[in-house]
Amino acid sequence: MSLFKMRDWWSTVSGYEEFHTNGSLTIAPVATETENKNVIIVGSFSSILRVYGPTQGSFSPDHLLLETQLTQPIISLGIAKVKSTLPSLLVVLHPRLLVFYSLSLNSGQVGLTAFSQHSLSHTSHSMVIGGFGKITEQLVCVQSLDGQLSVYDHNSEILRYNLPNFLLPGPFVYVFRTDTFLVSSSGRSLDAYRYQTLSSGSKARKSKCDWSLLLNEPVVDMKVISSDGGPWYIMVLGERNLYCLEDLGIVLFSKKLESYATCILPYKYNSSPVPTINYIMAGHSQQLQVFSNQVMVWSAQLSHPPVSLAVGKFDDLDGLIVTLDEVGHVQCSYLGTDPTGFTQSIVPNHSVSTVKELEEELKAWQTTIDGLQDNDVSEFVQEKTLVEVIAVSYEEPRPLETDEGDDVSRRCVEAKIKIKSSVDSVSAHIDLALPLSVHPSNFTCQSGIQEVDLTFVCSGDLLTFQTEAHVIMTYLKGQDQTHRIDHTLSLPLGLLCIPTKPQDGQHKITLDSTHNCVSMSLLYPYKEAGGGEAPPSNAVAFRTLNGDIVTIISSKTTSRYRLQSDSFPSLYLFANDLVNRLKKHFEKKKDFSLSVPGLPLPEYFDAIEQHHRSRMALQQCQELLGKHSRQFRAIQKRLLARFRDKTPAGLAHLDTLLDGTFMQLMALTEKCEQLKAEEERSMRELNCVSHLVILLLSLSSHITSDDTDVLKSVLLCNGTSDQGWEELVDVGVTHLLRFNLAKSQKEETVSLPDLTPPIDCKRLKRHLALLCDRLVKGGHVAPSTATRSLNATPQNGHLPTLTEENEN
Repeated sequence: MSLFKMRDWWSTVSGYEEFHTNGSLTIAPVATETENKNVIIVGSFSSILRVYGPTQGSFSPDHLLLETQLTQPIISLGIAKVKSTLPSLLVVLHPRLLVFYSLSLNSGQVGLTAFSQHSLSHTSHSMVIGGFGKITEQLVCVQSLDGQLSVYDHNSEILRYNLPNFLLPGPFVYVFRTDTFLVSSSGRSLDAYRYQTLSSGSKARKSKCDWSLLLNEPVVDMKVISSDGGPWYIMVLGERNLYCLEDLGIVLFSKKLESYATCILPYKYNSSPVPTINYIMAGHSQQLQVFSNQVMVWSAQLSHPPVSLAVGKFDDLDGLIVTLDEVGHVQCSYLGTDPTGFTQSIVPNHSVSTVKELEEELKAWQTTIDGLQDNDVSEFVQEKTLVEVIAVSYEEPRPLETDEGDDVSRRCVEAKIKIKSSVDSVSAHIDLALPLSVHPSNFTCQSGIQEVDLTFVCSGDLLTFQTEAHVIMTYLKGQDQTHRIDHTLSLPLGLLCIPTKPQDGQHKITLDSTHNCVSMSLLYPYKEAGGGEAPPSNAVAFRTLNGDIVTIISSKTTSRYRLQSDSFPSLYLFANDLVNRLKKHFEKKKDFSLSVPGLPLPEYFDAIEQHHRSRMALQQCQELLGKHSRQFRAIQKRLLARFRDKTPAGLAHLDTLLDGTFMQLMALTEKCEQLKAEEERSMRELNCVSHLVILLLSLSSHITSDDTDVLKSVLLCNGTSDQGWEELVDVGVTHLLRFNLAKSQKEETVSLPDLTPPIDCKRLKRHLALLCDRLVKGGHVAPSTATRSLNATPQNGHLPTLTEENEN
């Protein structure tokens, strides 16, 4: 860390949420009535070009001389002297366009006039300006993403040349003394091509580089240092090293970098008696370092990590350093001796001679730590009150309106959320799981009370198991300290389903209550439960957006509630909602509780088997697709060998075999896409059933909230292509049975299963049944409350197997 920081002369932010790169900054002279005045030109990927005329002090709107929206994103900027009789022109490189602009300054405003433009046949990457061929007028060379070099003047295109063995583009420069282009290749080398060689190579379509230097690392930036009479030098900035080369490829010196640098700028060269090269380097460490050859002579701290550097003269003050970072912070500064505010903490040096004094000091430190922890809690409460959601209101859910009318497969609800903030620029993000979405999902709040209009949308193509929206609010406090406040919104049930008539169902769940049943008309209001004809007092039904119907019935004679549906995964959403409504209704009754007579393990195992079958089918289809792909490539190679043979033989029906294999590839690709969608659907249904089992376990065994969190972390994992849900859950459940729920020390010696795709799910189902059985009998899985009962005896060092009654 540097002891000093850059002294700020002028600064501003160019745009909001815009992206800038190394070529987005340039300094250009603009002619006025009396003299030439330097201006700062900044272009972004958002196609916005800005021109600033800075003066010392804070930013003023008068400093923005021009702000215009161009047609395409701006990749690079430059200044070119295309004719001796014309002033310098601004060159703007777009992905498919190269434009020359003339600049003029009148009445404090910059005028921008298109002088000429060229359409690019290839997508551009970067450009370099110079007197190619050692001419006085300057030309522009554009490097494309596919390795084509195109040279233009202000009127026409001069030549094109495709670089050999090209893969990825990188920085490139032009050296006037040797009339050479230096190109950093994807082979981690530096290749030199003479302009005359490129001119002849563009006609002959082949040429060789003049010299090549292997760097063994990617090139980040390159700059050329000119001299009078002597050799020119090239500064090459790599990811790990800095190289200084002569114009003929001889390495003058190299330096190993201590941190990742993003840009470099030579500013002075002295040729006598020993070549001395002075340059500036900056990077992600926010340090601007000044070097003389290999020796660092000064270092100062920047406020932002720059991606581009420039040195200019403004208000008769020469040598101002202009920096630009990725998000658009433009700063004019100069080297100074302002302290950074960093002070080295002094550790008191004292000795303790006795154990008693050490114990007393330990107690004093412990008291201090306890006081700090109490202060942290109160400080967190105070931080939470700085930004909070004070009110949320919802309108009536309705079908989503489209151009073709109401879309019954999607529903939406308008919401108003009030946020009270005591700080400015609070960024809020609303996190939702598919098929739920919200617009806008990101917004910014200022100080005070602000009301934001939101639109929540639910699509019926996927099964949902989430009825909450998480609002994440972040803000800055102090010196770049980010604080975060979370808030949970409960979405209305009408967004996820539509009231309908009660129906019987194949799958049923029963909840026992310690109090008499509550009328459904009290738990579900009239509008929410039906509309039209009044629903029965002891039954209510809902149809989800994907067509499943769930009925909730309260018993008139016993204290039982029953949920029934033909789709077992759809029961979780309404079971969880019913439990929450009952707990809210009996919140003043301390003896209220819910229980279940039994766990639906057969339905849970059916969902596991269904997901395993869909996963295995997808895996087999992908393997078959891989075999046909290898066969297709083998046929192609044989056909190419036949075509290259000077005395080719017949095709021997290889073309027919190629067409047939291609058709099989297309069919298998479509089948894989269908099986992938089926696997995702079964995974979503399995997550719903897992949520339901965890909910019923929490009701049947009265496990703690910590136990519930552990179960969610084990049963609600997301599998990958290499490690699926079955093997991950099997390892997690086996770990719980081995350590948290083990009945003897011998069970702790059971080895964990391998993370390989299982052939069947018998072992997993046996372990899940054991887990549920021990939890129902009073076991705990949280580390703080884990208990062991020594009632069962392990068999042969393995986990006890299920009896035939449990398996059935």
